Amino acid sequence: MEAFAKIRGWAADRNLIEGSDSFRQFVKLAEEVGELADGIETDNPDEIMDGIGDALVVLTILAAQNGMDIEDCIVAARIKIARFDDRALMTILTRENGKIAHGIAKGRRDDIRDGIGNAALILDALAGMNGFDINEDCVEAAWNEIKDRRGRMVNGVFVKEGD
Repeated sequence: MEAFAKIRGWAADRNLIEGSDSFRQFVKLAEEVGELADGIETDNPDEIMDGIGDALVVLTILAAQNGMDIEDCIVAARIKIARFDDRALMTILTRENGKIAHGIAKGRRDDIRDGIGNAALILDALAGMNGFDINEDCVEAAWNEIKDRRGRMVNGVFVKEGD
């Protein structure tokens, strides 16, 4: 999808791919998933859409840091999303985040790839459950939010201007 390519370009321009590391991106992913969980808990559609989009931005960067494209991670993912409710999917998403963390810690690219792909599929399911198209609503909204964002790298972490 074109938005993922735009996100990779944006991240490269801001040195988020080469100038940071997977651990720091994973911490950011945990933050975004927490915001998504808050949106689900409070039944806030705007927060849900924002959380999904932001998590996909982080997953896109995390994949790029590991020499992958998120699109390939999604294709490689082999989980089947049955009729889970959003809370069950959040539990599975947390497990997949653990798989990503384990892959980062152990240098296991397959675990990173599978975790990113599975997390993206879960985010897609959550988007659909909440009436959003993952691409047209969530990723595009996230892209529009970050595309003009400026900042600097501090100890491998991107700090937005004004923070």
